[in-house]
Amino acid sequence: MSTQVLAQLRHLKLGGMARALQTQLEQVGTYEALPFIERLGLLVEHENLSREHRKHERLIRQARFKLAATVQDIDYQHSRNVSQAQVARLAQGDWIDRAQNLLITGPCGSG
Repeated sequence: MSTQVLAQLRHLKLGGMARALQTQLEQVGTYEALPFIERLGLLVEHENLSREHRKHERLIRQARFKLAATVQDIDYQHSRNVSQAQVARLAQGDWIDRAQNLLITGPCGSG
């Protein structure tokens, strides 16, 4: 029965949900005490996260960035007049929600 359900989920392009169900089936003791609606909620949440992750990866590929840089890659060893706390606040994206612009300047070659 479970193999049929997994096959149907994959056929419906619900791969994230299929992987989450496979995990639930392999770890019976962890999930058997949960009510049906909670287990279903976990499956749906996993599918949603899987789709968001694939979308994020697709958008990054389409952007064709020259370098794959992240906020975690910033080197704070050199004095740049910016603190780790400032970068963390900017990384939260509140300025985007407020429809504000962000302009970061620096010397040539600083990236």
